[in-house]
Amino acid sequence: KAGVIHVNAGEVLPKAVATILGTIGPVVTEDIFLAVGSEIGNIVAQIALQTPAQLSIGVEIRSVLTSLSCILIKRYSNAESLLKNGDAKTCDLSTQPPFYHAAIVYLNSFFFVDEVNMFVLSKLCLLHVTRLLYRQKRIAQDIDLLAEVTFAPNGRWNK
Repeated sequence: KAGVIHVNAGEVLPKAVATILGTIGPVVTEDIFLAVGSEIGNIVAQIALQTPAQLSIGVEIRSVLTSLSCILIKRYSNAESLLKNGDAKTCDLSTQPPFYHAAIVYLNSFFFVDEVNMFVLSKLCLLHVTRLLYRQKRIAQDIDLLAEVTFAPNGRWNK
């Protein structure tokens, strides 16, 4: 229906997950992967299943998706993952472990209003992130518009 947001809006489909995995480059056992935003359960699960990352973590506001993703990850993997039900604005991304230690971050701001988007980005700037993938809100082709951002030693973002 036109003008109505469906419950799967913002979902990252399997082809996009493969693109994300290819875009972030090699993941090593020391890496901690953090996914924040809309429909990130499948990203957390695929990182846990397909990479040697030390930990795959995510913040999802919808409790139903959080619990379903946790059940599926535990059923099909021995990899360590943590999917937290909560609001990205209130979960202390920049100060609390394991979020603070994330080396790779995927941010899907599909449902974020500008205020929340800017707040979350400002918190991510405080992390020791080496790679950030950022999906802007309400875009049709996330595969074409994934932006890889790296952090320079001075704390500024480089594209």
